[in-house]
Amino acid sequence: MNSVFRCTNCKKTFTKWQGKCDACGSWNTLVEEDINISKQQSNKKKGKTNSTSSSQIIKLDDIDLQKLSGNELKTNISEFDNTIGGKMIAGQVILLAGSPGIGKSTLSSQITESLSEQNLKILYVCGEESPHQIKNRVKRLNLTHKNVYYLTEINIDNITEYILTNQNDIDIIFYDSIQTLYTNDISTSAGSISQISECTQKIINIAKGYNKTSIIIGHVTKSGDIAGPKLLEHMVDTVLYFEGEKRMELRLLRVEKNRFGPTDEV
Repeated sequence: MNSVFRCTNCKKTFTKWQGKCDACGSWNTLVEEDINISKQQSNKKKGKTNSTSSSQIIKLDDIDLQKLSGNELKTNISEFDNTIGGKMIAGQVILLAGSPGIGKSTLSSQITESLSEQNLKILYVCGEESPHQIKNRVKRLNLTHKNVYYLTEINIDNITEYILTNQNDIDIIFYDSIQTLYTNDISTSAGSISQISECTQKIINIAKGYNKTSIIIGHVTKSGDIAGPKLLEHMVDTVLYFEGEKRMELRLLRVEKNRFGPTDEV
């Protein structure tokens, strides 16, 4: 047996698939997972994995908040900035989730345009659409994307290598979408619970290790939950839900979690 089925809600494992989890009672939450993952996780605990940045010991007194404040970013899209607490900061990881066709990529294109106009350099990892498709959308929205560079790659290991090689030419990174990415460290297909979890961890390592603000685009299931492990929402700094009826003009951007948001707002 090379795989097990793990509940995305309670993490209980089973030897075969079933519609209902016997442990927590949830329906359709069992996802196939490579059994070798546990070995890889145990190796990580033993320190056998490579790190994207060197570890160091630091005291809070050594941190210059004035210097860090210069790394705060605003999209100048008032409603979006208000939702995320007024600004993004260097190294922040934002998960933008929504159902298919709701307008996640369109909103991302508008955010990207605003950041590009501030002479920020953006890397857009396009796993779902080709650059030609993106250009058609950008043209339809009358945007230019002059400082946006597109990387047509879904292997997170190759993406990481590119970012580290060109880190001085990248300010912000978009990943569209997390469900299309995969790593060679795990043998399951892209979009599986193990792939999503591992790829997200690699993205976070890059963001935190090199202060690269990252926006991850994710899908929402029919039940309204973010596709993938529930752990995903705990890993990132900010979780945004893009909601609304497809046939209606209005969309609602709802913040579910924000580590850097104000404490005096609902």
